[in-house]
Amino acid sequence: MTRITFKSSYVLLRHHQLHRQTGLAEQASTLGVLLTLRTDGSRLWDTAVLRTEGDNNLAPEEVERYTQLWNTQPAEAA
Repeated sequence: MTRITFKSSYVLLRHHQLHRQTGLAEQASTLGVLLTLRTDGSRLWDTAVLRTEGDNNLAPEEVERYTQLWNTQPAEAA
């Protein structure tokens, strides 16, 4: 679940916020790497990678949902 949520929302939200703050979405890309400890002994870590660039055209509802999920402190304090 963490991997799916990370790949589908966290990186997209952070890239969207970068675009809103700088206006440079077309020139910027965001790369997220999630390392997850494995407990089955096959290897130490699982990795999930997501790279996005440009304007992702997130709907306002998506931005609100992702913000509620990932921003655990008021925006002024972030």
